[in-house]
Amino acid sequence: MHITIRGVFSSLFRPWHISLRVILWCFFSVLLTGCSTTQFLFFPATGYLRTPTEIGIKYLPVSHQAADGTSLKSWYLPATGNTQGIVYFLHGNAQNISTHIASVYWLPAAGYDVFLLDYRGFGRSAGVAKIPAVFEDIESGFRWIQDHNPEQLSVFILAQSLGASLAVPFAARADIRPYINGLVIDAAFASYRDITRNTFAQHWLTWLFQYPAAWLISNPYDPIDYINKIAPTPLLIFHSPADRVIPYSNADKLLQQANEPKYFFEAKGQHIITPMHV
Repeated sequence: MHITIRGVFSSLFRPWHISLRVILWCFFSVLLTGCSTTQFLFFPATGYLRTPTEIGIKYLPVSHQAADGTSLKSWYLPATGNTQGIVYFLHGNAQNISTHIASVYWLPAAGYDVFLLDYRGFGRSAGVAKIPAVFEDIESGFRWIQDHNPEQLSVFILAQSLGASLAVPFAARADIRPYINGLVIDAAFASYRDITRNTFAQHWLTWLFQYPAAWLISNPYDPIDYINKIAPTPLLIFHSPADRVIPYSNADKLLQQANEPKYFFEAKGQHIITPMHV
């Protein structure tokens, strides 16, 4: 199983490597649309690489709907033994839950149920991923957990990369915050303009356009504007200084803006490698 998980884990990083093709596509998307929805940040894969059963983990396929009627397909991994709580997992911008399971496969053995959401357009979920529509998907998964939690177990959100940046404004909502017992964000970015500028700066062909592209981005869901509303929910921030995808400085910005109780863990190595250091 270790070898299988290692293979899944290594595949997580390939979609976020900044290739010339991706950068050019982002560039023309910004020029043509203004990217008010930041749709260019999503790179879904529709096919499953494998199911939890194939790596020795029990699971329940979950069908649920967003408020606009979009059909969503997610996974629920029950804990082995006594359940300590429920982890709501929001993955990053690429592939789908069949690869991102590498970040949470260890949690059921540790006593936690895990709900893995596939946003619209990812895996077998219908629709096209874009902001703000994906917030309806996140709420749908959260409401499913509430409806299937008769013992009122503690609910924690674990979110990575783009998923982490989506989790912050969601968890800051006044109607959601009281039902969350902890928020863990791994490699979140502080603002959409900053991450757009950083993306364009990765290649010489688009380097000159990093500031115009960032200026064209319009998004009212910047995590930096919501992170101070997470309290009194405990907040844990993970980030690695070696992260080449989302600069480490984003963690500093978010940590400084957040209110207590807040905690920081300095990860080591590449992007979104939380499970290697927990």
